[in-house]
Amino acid sequence: MLVMAKQAELERGTLSFTIESRILRELGERLVKQPEVAVIELIKNAYDADATVCNINYEPGEAIIIADNGGGMTLKRFATSWMRIGTSSKEGVNVSAKFGRLITGEKGIGRFAVRFLGRKLQLESISFDPDFNRRTKLIADFDWPRFDQHEDLGKVSVPYRLEEAQEDAQSGTTLTIHQLREEAQRLDLRHVRTGSLSILTPLRSLLREHSEREGSRGRQIDPGFSLKIGPEENDDESDVALEILNHFVFRAQLEVHGKKLRLRVYRRGKEEPYFQVDDTIENHVGEVYSDLRWFPRRGGTFRGLSVDGRVAQRWVIENGGVAVFDRSFRVQPYGSPSDDWLQLQADVARRRREPRSPLALKHFPMAAQVKSSTAENWMLRLPQSAQLVGFVQVDARHSQTFSRGQTGLVASADREGFVENEAFNELRLMVRGAVEAMAYGDRRTQQEQEKAKLREMLASIRRETRSAIAEVEANPLITAAQKSRIVSALAETQALATRHQEATYEREQQLEVMSLLGVVAGFMTHEFGSALRELETTHKELLVISKQHPKLSGAAASFATHIKNLREFVTYSSGYIQGSKARPGKAVSRETTSCPSEAHLRTLCRRSKH
Repeated sequence: MLVMAKQAELERGTLSFTIESRILRELGERLVKQPEVAVIELIKNAYDADATVCNINYEPGEAIIIADNGGGMTLKRFATSWMRIGTSSKEGVNVSAKFGRLITGEKGIGRFAVRFLGRKLQLESISFDPDFNRRTKLIADFDWPRFDQHEDLGKVSVPYRLEEAQEDAQSGTTLTIHQLREEAQRLDLRHVRTGSLSILTPLRSLLREHSEREGSRGRQIDPGFSLKIGPEENDDESDVALEILNHFVFRAQLEVHGKKLRLRVYRRGKEEPYFQVDDTIENHVGEVYSDLRWFPRRGGTFRGLSVDGRVAQRWVIENGGVAVFDRSFRVQPYGSPSDDWLQLQADVARRRREPRSPLALKHFPMAAQVKSSTAENWMLRLPQSAQLVGFVQVDARHSQTFSRGQTGLVASADREGFVENEAFNELRLMVRGAVEAMAYGDRRTQQEQEKAKLREMLASIRRETRSAIAEVEANPLITAAQKSRIVSALAETQALATRHQEATYEREQQLEVMSLLGVVAGFMTHEFGSALRELETTHKELLVISKQHPKLSGAAASFATHIKNLREFVTYSSGYIQGSKARPGKAVSRETTSCPSEAHLRTLCRRSKH
């Protein structure tokens, strides 16, 4: 028998993972792509730290200094948050400690933001440290190129010192970023100004302050958050911008709470809404508030302003677009010149004739004649992005709070927009509906103006006709026979004008009836759709129960058949109404109509009853 010799053991122990230092550079490049985004992430950190003010000083080519008066960091917090890669210190925390603000930052992006901006960073933070029972001042110096020189991130040390601070020293954190990188040299403070709720721009007065909440659970009332960037903003410029904003031609205000949607459309100079839409919707987005101002590029848009119309037009173009704010901070790239998240530019370019939003399809239906008419189709008046100035404010959930099966707006990892899921598509269609409503209102206003002008013209014709008849009858030089012919001709002219007005009114009534049929179809589709969804949910539950109780299998199958029959009935009924909306110029043959036969409808009705 061959006996194998036991192999000698050379070594035994445990090993730990190591992380290459280049991971910091790669993460920074992936998570932060623009210098403005990097600065805004640092502003978010100040906001989350319960700061009431954040100061930004930019010395082009030299340094960026970001200072806040928030709670600051103790040595322990610095070690477990800033110095720990891959975990956000805010994970699991939804509100700030002092003012109960909704946390805006996550994933620890601020740490990568400073590396993106410059090669060196000095961090100073003053805070009350319970471990020392006194106020302390922490100073740490980061030399980012040193991190790239080491293969193992764990072997790179960051020098720091902890000092005793004055008892009356203001708490807060100051970041001084030196040796700016090439990308940071192109920092545009105007984009930073428009990227945060607290920036002093006209849009700030339109945004709803999310931090206005009662001081609950021992928290203090939030005094607000302000941002100061370099030299103070020109007050005159702010006043002019606000004047332009309030000189809108149309304004749409959208609010969504739970499943309740309310849309108000206003016209310039009117306090009461021109029209209002209230609806019940499926909502996976959450709370939504939007304020949109439309400045069509046509004569009279900027008439009456204290500034030249060309200056106002240029301001609208520079500030145009529908921005999106998550809680208090802007989400890129929505509303930027190169972005078309509402598909407005694409649809204007191809002259799309049908609305996209369920809101417009349901509440502003178009008859076939209107849809085919270049003059009457209101979708051909759809605003372009550069003609809109406004925003959408949402309260997106953090990706960490999600569990399987949940839905909602989710910020992408690189902070460039939201993940395009069901909730984002709903948000897009909600806001698109508000824009389409303004286009509808614009056409409706023009129709009302045309009606008023027509009524005035008809009244003028009547006045002139009566005056002409009186002059003819009073003129002794005209014979009785001539007077009779002239008066008859004048009277016929007046009668023709009256008949024209009546014919116009009749046609408008026909179009209104056809549009109402569209409303009925939309109502049926919406209401029956909701009912069918509830039935299908019940059917799924019945299938689960039938697995435990096989006797219910037959009932589950029968239930499925009834749902199928009901869905067919709704489809055919809606098709019948949609087919009836068109009023063709000549008769339509029975073979070409898409409506179901009466017998077929009766059969479907009987199936649904059983």
